[in-house]
Amino acid sequence: MSEMGTAAAKTWAGWPGWPDGFEAYSEIGISSVPCGTEVDEGFPPEDAGPLPPVDAAIEPAWDFAGGRFADAGTQLALRQLCAADGLDVAALSAPDSAAGDRRLPWQPGVPVWALAWRELVSRSRSWGSGESARSRLAGGFYRAFLRAWYAEPELDWPESNDVWLENLYKSCATHGNGRSIDLGDRPDRLDLPANWCGAAASAVLVEALRRGGWRLKLGDDWSQLVHRKDWDLGLTEYSWGGTPKEKFAHDSSADPKPRAGDILTLAVHNRNSPYTGHYAMVLAAKMTVADDGYVYVASGSTGPMRTVAVDLFRIAPRPAAYRYPFAEGTPRPPAGTAWILELNRTSLVLPTKRLEKYSKAGIAQLKVARIPR
Repeated sequence: MSEMGTAAAKTWAGWPGWPDGFEAYSEIGISSVPCGTEVDEGFPPEDAGPLPPVDAAIEPAWDFAGGRFADAGTQLALRQLCAADGLDVAALSAPDSAAGDRRLPWQPGVPVWALAWRELVSRSRSWGSGESARSRLAGGFYRAFLRAWYAEPELDWPESNDVWLENLYKSCATHGNGRSIDLGDRPDRLDLPANWCGAAASAVLVEALRRGGWRLKLGDDWSQLVHRKDWDLGLTEYSWGGTPKEKFAHDSSADPKPRAGDILTLAVHNRNSPYTGHYAMVLAAKMTVADDGYVYVASGSTGPMRTVAVDLFRIAPRPAAYRYPFAEGTPRPPAGTAWILELNRTSLVLPTKRLEKYSKAGIAQLKVARIPR
């Protein structure tokens, strides 16, 4: 057994976040849809003005066992915000959950307000105390909720998860609040694609390494550009089911299961997602084999508002016919389901505690270095 195989994350079997009876309902993928319609929406959306503000100081530490924020003032602010937005503070996500005229994606155990605020915050044309507070409260919830999946989060929780959750619901200026620039979007670079999911994944990887005291050590200083794959692809890239060009000294796995910290290129059901795939980073995974199971992922440029958000997908085996170049009429995955086109095993460096266990040869292969103090 490989070294990394023996270092699999310890998880809690009783965690409530995974679907039960998935086959009975499949609308758990990216974003929401207007209730009762499949028509395309017009963008940019109408500006509804800033969200109701928050006067109280927010301490977004969610008590997972208690089902509330630990700080009484923060819990009161949550109730006030939910009342202002017409949301039931106690309601949990269900297959038929909706907010206003929006049908919401299903994430078991997640409050409706966290999913509804994805819409409200990302659609807003402002970023004031109201938008910031809703983002921070949702991030605080998800952090405690997802950490509960790990029996030993102090060992298995990657720094990248925190970076994603601190930037929830930041969207691009053409569609919403204009804070996507905080997570890799470069609207000033006309040579870059408008879809900035790859930039977001790159920016998060660089920041997560920095928080752990490490940096990428590459021939080109791509880390300052954060708009392309900023890691050693020869070692980490499992493209179209293939294997990397070289084997890592500490892991000979030919077909690894996705785990927290990995970057996946996903084919998703959303008709506006590019056929070449959507970049997303794994926050938590429950996989039976490498291409069958469930993942919570975070990504930038998600639909419909091109925002930073958390999504839950059922990973299913990719049909052999879905392969570049894509023929006209190539099928999409079923709603709520995704196919892995490529796995980048950036979990080799995340959480950065893993780096401390590698040999000098392993560190050299990964092309990372400690940040000088």
